[in-house]
Amino acid sequence: MLKGCFFLFFILLSQYLISQVTIEFKDISYAGDTLSIYTKSDYITGRDTLLVRQSVKADGSFFCVVPLEKTGRLSIPLYFFDGVLYAEPGKTYMLSVPRKTLRPVTAEISPFFEPMPFYLYVDGPDKNELNQLIFVFDSIYDGYVTTHSSVLLFEGYKSKVDTFFTQLDKLYNKVEQPYFNVYYRSKIALLRYITAKRDVNYVVNSYFNNIPVSPENDAYMELFNNLFNDYFQYYSLQKIGERLHDDIARSKSPSDLRETLAMNPVMQNDTVIELVILKGIHDAFFPEAQFAQKRFPIKQLYLTLDSVRYQNKYDFVKDISDNIFYKAAVKCEIMGYGQIELLDYSNNKVMLSTLKGNYVYMAFYDPRNYTCLKDMKLFVKKAEKYEKDIQFVIILVRCSFKEYIAFRDKYDLPVRVLYAAPDNQIFRRFALKAWPQYMIFDPYGIAVVRAAPSPGENIEKTLFRTLERK
Repeated sequence: MLKGCFFLFFILLSQYLISQVTIEFKDISYAGDTLSIYTKSDYITGRDTLLVRQSVKADGSFFCVVPLEKTGRLSIPLYFFDGVLYAEPGKTYMLSVPRKTLRPVTAEISPFFEPMPFYLYVDGPDKNELNQLIFVFDSIYDGYVTTHSSVLLFEGYKSKVDTFFTQLDKLYNKVEQPYFNVYYRSKIALLRYITAKRDVNYVVNSYFNNIPVSPENDAYMELFNNLFNDYFQYYSLQKIGERLHDDIARSKSPSDLRETLAMNPVMQNDTVIELVILKGIHDAFFPEAQFAQKRFPIKQLYLTLDSVRYQNKYDFVKDISDNIFYKAAVKCEIMGYGQIELLDYSNNKVMLSTLKGNYVYMAFYDPRNYTCLKDMKLFVKKAEKYEKDIQFVIILVRCSFKEYIAFRDKYDLPVRVLYAAPDNQIFRRFALKAWPQYMIFDPYGIAVVRAAPSPGENIEKTLFRTLERK
């Protein structure tokens, strides 16, 4: 028995250790500073995720453990520089960092200033270490593109790019590093796409379908974002894609979208189709061509995205959906509670905007509904347990103000209870039709989870995941 427990402990410890990386360096110029380490939550929205924040000791030594489940690009802001590190789970990185250089005064007031990317040197790497591979490859690749930029862009067919690719293949054809192999092939495919001026279908069929789906790989997603930029607008104007507009504007159906996209014979990979749907919805919210937004109604885009989020088996789809929803909600301000007014016990108007600054778990209850009354008891228990982290609010619906007062008198609840009259705009804003219903709002008043679980459906998991966005 003891032997079995020890074995289980060893397995769990091993899994924990391989889901993190250790980063160390020593440079006295950073003594006493607090540094942050970020990664991209996804490469469609470009949203940054803070992984860890750690102080540098007085002697300039820095040590931190970073949670990381997959190989990816990390960013360590170093004032004037943006330190770049490609990290693999389970590894330790002893870094050499540039001496601390503050941003110029003009950069502090300029919205256009961006820190200079700086590949962080890993002490003692072999030539096949990931950072070394990418640094050397990018130096060769970027140097070639810079030197031949005018020919590549305007006379690609005259360029000797195939000769360049042949030379690169001689250098890298024996490298077996999964992240780099995808990175390398994606960069090559992107340059072929630019120089050959081929259409999307040709490149997808010739190159993209032969590269493993890698949403966490920055070069892969650079290729993907270039290929499928404003793709819904493009595809909906093709004969095979003419149904796409109705798939969003009328049926709001992810399954219909998949069928329409799959009518293109080059779309052979189901996972790629999921990424294309996410990219298409994102770009419909933020089109480069302004007329595209008129083709896809905002509300229907939200509802379609909501369905994609909750009708999908891929974790990365759920994560990217959340990020798109948040980004679009902040821009459009139609999924937040904004200037909505409700009533309190004294018949005073209460602006929901007064809730801003806190995460809010909001319940919509019909006081005559048995399920609502049953859930309410659990709702109050959860509120008492998590009130320090998130505010719990009940909105009474489908009743008169007199019934609301009677409810308040009968149940002396330790949470805020407000009243929404039948004609209140909150019903139209959030398409509220069934009761009970639950939503989670962020500190900006944006509905980050529109169909939140009830207090009896393991709400903790959703709450904790939401709070991680702080």
